[in-house]
Amino acid sequence: MIRYTKTYIKDLLDKYMDGTSTLEEEDILADYFRGKDIPLEWEDYRLLFQEIEAMKPQPKSNKRWIGWSVAAAIVAGILYVAVPRQQTIHQQPDPLIAQSDTIVQSSEQAPIELAPDTMPKQKEQVQPIQSKKRSIRKLKPTMHDYDKALMP
Repeated sequence: MIRYTKTYIKDLLDKYMDGTSTLEEEDILADYFRGKDIPLEWEDYRLLFQEIEAMKPQPKSNKRWIGWSVAAAIVAGILYVAVPRQQTIHQQPDPLIAQSDTIVQSSEQAPIELAPDTMPKQKEQVQPIQSKKRSIRKLKPTMHDYDKALMP
């Protein structure tokens, strides 16, 4: 470390406080106040330069994170390509089949007759659940019903 005289540092401090110091002179002051043998009358300046140094952005190793993120993206891409995908099979509902003795394949061909035992089997048709509610309709017609029926 270069040793500076007390008068030289005092001149640099005056320039610094006036705002006329250069960046090189400010670096000299910062280096000086990082040292250990600072006079007691300049202890406030030492604290000031420590605070200024603490506020400066510290260089970060962003390159390391970029490298790791690129490596992770490459591994993810390889896994995406290498691992076989399971295809989900969506089961389509069976089409309705009309019962018929003939099947027409196209309009140009004649209908093909199938024997009853070669007909495609139909699935059981699900009957809707019938409600056990009583009907709202009256069981016996009333006089009013006869009047409506006979009126033109």
